[in-house]
Amino acid sequence: MIYLKKELPHIGKQKSRIIVLIGLGFFVLVALALLISSCDEPPKNNPIDITFDVFPSEFLGIVKDKPVYITSIGQAIDIEDFLIEVDYLNLFEYTHDNMLQPEDVPAGAVVMAIVGCSIKGLTSAHLTLEEEMARSQAFMTKTKNKEITFIAWHIGGMARRGSTSDQIIETVFSGASLDLFLTYGDSDKFLTNIVVENDVPCYQIDYVGNIGLVLKLLAGEVNNGQ
Repeated sequence: MIYLKKELPHIGKQKSRIIVLIGLGFFVLVALALLISSCDEPPKNNPIDITFDVFPSEFLGIVKDKPVYITSIGQAIDIEDFLIEVDYLNLFEYTHDNMLQPEDVPAGAVVMAIVGCSIKGLTSAHLTLEEEMARSQAFMTKTKNKEITFIAWHIGGMARRGSTSDQIIETVFSGASLDLFLTYGDSDKFLTNIVVENDVPCYQIDYVGNIGLVLKLLAGEVNNGQ
């Protein structure tokens, strides 16, 4: 009896180890089966792997001999930095109005919109988000009807992203003539997905210092960065 009392716990441990090993083996087999089955699936088109580093040739020199308007969509402060760059380069004449109305833009004009929402900016401009969305949609209607060329810029990086900004960005980027955005403002590929799904010509700016180069491309001062 003493012998049995000493050996029975030992035998129990051995059985437990065997059960654990069997369980682990089963888990490994299931994992391998899932891996093999996933490898058999055809590759899916994933827009997050796409980059846009070639400037669309149809927009080279697009602002030449055309009235140009610059506005803010979302009333973010980014437009101030943009205007500094535009004025420094002095490539074209333009009319600036952060609350520009679509009906005030003549047919054939080019509208450059700096997109990025600021609640503080909207409040200062006495605008509601709904009013700004309606203005955006009116611009998109005019763009869809080929009355104007609408160039959307997002240059505020991820700091100008968020649920409120993204509502406006999606509306404008999905219907613009051309979308331009900084690489570090698209770390989640939200902007990439919009342009792919809506087949909008676009160009990805690798860093903020190249905004001037893009302006030169639009003005026809350089040829695809050369």
